[in-house]
Amino acid sequence: MKSVKKVMFESLIQPTLPGLVILGTDTDIGKTLVTCTIANALKSRGLGVGVFKPFASGCRKERGELVSDDAMALAHFSDSGHRLATINPIRFEKGLAPAVAARLLGQEIDLCAINRSIEKIQVNSDVLLVEGVGGLLAPLDPSDPEVSNLDLAVRLNYPVVIVTRPNLGTLNHTAMTVKILQERGVCIAGMVVNRYVVDPYSVVGDPTPEQTELLMNTNLDWLCLMTGLPILMVLPDVADLGVDPSRGQIPEEIHRQASLLDWRGMMDTRGRLG
Repeated sequence: MKSVKKVMFESLIQPTLPGLVILGTDTDIGKTLVTCTIANALKSRGLGVGVFKPFASGCRKERGELVSDDAMALAHFSDSGHRLATINPIRFEKGLAPAVAARLLGQEIDLCAINRSIEKIQVNSDVLLVEGVGGLLAPLDPSDPEVSNLDLAVRLNYPVVIVTRPNLGTLNHTAMTVKILQERGVCIAGMVVNRYVVDPYSVVGDPTPEQTELLMNTNLDWLCLMTGLPILMVLPDVADLGVDPSRGQIPEEIHRQASLLDWRGMMDTRGRLG
């Protein structure tokens, strides 16, 4: 008997463009920030950048429509010209995993809407960036709790950029994320560490500055040792700098880091391993 998990994504269009999937070890980890900086870097090299966030929750209502701030940010930094509803076809008001939000509403996931978005975005794009929602195993299908970003990544068949954090707990979360992706044969381009505390003595409260400094200095090495993957970027903790991608506010330091990397070249490793 065919599983429901396979049914949900078996009719999903596989994009023909080169691309990347940006996934995180948790929610609110900085996936949108990273996707926006990659989009900006690719755009600055003259490429038409398609951006796509199939699922979003925690959306706000504007003129009777649900709007994702993440989708607004992606639209701004890519200059793709597509409507927000195309960039982000599946939206929920409650800040819950998509499957949970959909079940509360008694809704199914409209895969046709996702496919229409892929078709539209591909028309005038050279590359495609796909941003996940929540962590790797955040459920997407209200009728099957096992369907997650992992299954979406497998179907899209793009290399994955993992966004993670530098503080306590990251070694476990990141290693598990990598292991699960690799077990499903997904190619991983590398990791981006977000919210690195450059000056631990500016942090108030637990852990102590000494503990923070030790964590920051050792976790970067151990992320690489445990996963065998490269760290592509280390982005500073910029919580006090008014960072707001949806309003076009990303520090130049972050854009500069992204501009130094060959994101287009990473897309050439497209395909599952094994």
